[in-house]
Amino acid sequence: MRNNSTLLLGLWRHVTLGVVLTAVIGSGHAATFEDVLAPLQTATEKCRPIDGVHAWSSQARSLYEKEGLAKTLNLEPVHKVYKSFECGGSKSTVYLYEYASPPEGVKAMAGIQTYIWGGRRRSGHHPEFIFTVENVVVVVSGYRPKEAANILATSHGVEP
Repeated sequence: MRNNSTLLLGLWRHVTLGVVLTAVIGSGHAATFEDVLAPLQTATEKCRPIDGVHAWSSQARSLYEKEGLAKTLNLEPVHKVYKSFECGGSKSTVYLYEYASPPEGVKAMAGIQTYIWGGRRRSGHHPEFIFTVENVVVVVSGYRPKEAANILATSHGVEP
């Protein structure tokens, strides 16, 4: 009996290590919140960090603020954070949602776009820019969020 339990324990450790290594190696590069926000933090001639929430739509605010809403929509991130900026005279809030892997981020982005925009495209009523940087979904919300969104997106090589 002891040999069987030792064998099973060894096998379990081997399988667990393989699963962990596959998850770490196969998940692609993971962006950090600092990586994503760095272009806005360093563009001091164009942008400056500000206090408060300056999101344009209630959908963008509620997705971040309401506990349980993201889980109900199957969009629950691993971590989330927000930071507001004033760029070119326009105030915006950047919401960042971290997911376990880039594919999970892309999947969540589609749901976030539908929830915030009410469809697959931005509109005058919902001007938010929504895109991914690796495993992080970026939502830039404000009355005129284009400058902040462009700085972030172009710095990371993605379309805003």
